[in-house]
Parts: sequence; C-alpha cells; structure tokens
Amino acid sequence: MGVRSAVAGPAPAAGPTVGGALVSGLNVPIGAAALVGALVVVPDARTGQRTSPDLPGAALSTSGPGLLVYGLIEGEHHDWGTIEPTSLGVQPRVHDRAVRNTEKQGRVPAGR
Repeated sequence: MGVRSAVAGPAPAAGPTVGGALVSGLNVPIGAAALVGALVVVPDARTGQRTSPDLPGAALSTSGPGLLVYGLIEGEHHDWGTIEPTSLGVQPRVHDRAVRNTEKQGRVPAGR
C-alpha cells in the first residue's frame, strides 16, 4: 500500500510535465518537416496583382460558426427549438455566398 501511494502521489504533477515534453519533442520536428515540405512542394500562386484583404468575407465566415455555437449553447435558455441555432450559423454563410456571387471578381473561389 505504501509503494502504491509513493508512486501515485507525484503522478498528477509528473504526468503533464512528462507528457508535455514528449508532445513538444514530437510536434516541433514534425511541424518543421511539414513547413519545409510545404515550401518545396506547394507552388507559388501569386499573380503579381495586389488585392485587398476580404474583411467582409472574413467577418461572415467566422461569425457563422460562432453564432452556431452560441445558438447550440444558449438555445435552451431561450426556449429555442432545433432550427433556430442552425439558422443562426447558416445565415452568415448564405449571405457570404450571395455577396460573392454578385461580385465581378471574387477574391477566393468559394466551394467551386
């Protein structure tokens, strides 16, 4: 019983420390290899044209998942059914597609 306690006592402190060292020791070389591989394999796609950042697209594409999660978490407190949280998450994406379809030159092909 004493040996078990002696081993189990420091385990909660040692586990995350050893686990973190193992994860860092594995992830850093894998990430570096992936970066080098991407620089070698992925072609340069720049066209030489300067474009502005797509701020409305970024806002719409990030607000959709955020509103979906909000609807799923807070829907019970507001007595929502199942369609309201889903529609909260879908509406920004539908608007984003509608805006992109009306632009003469889209910034990034979306799902085509």
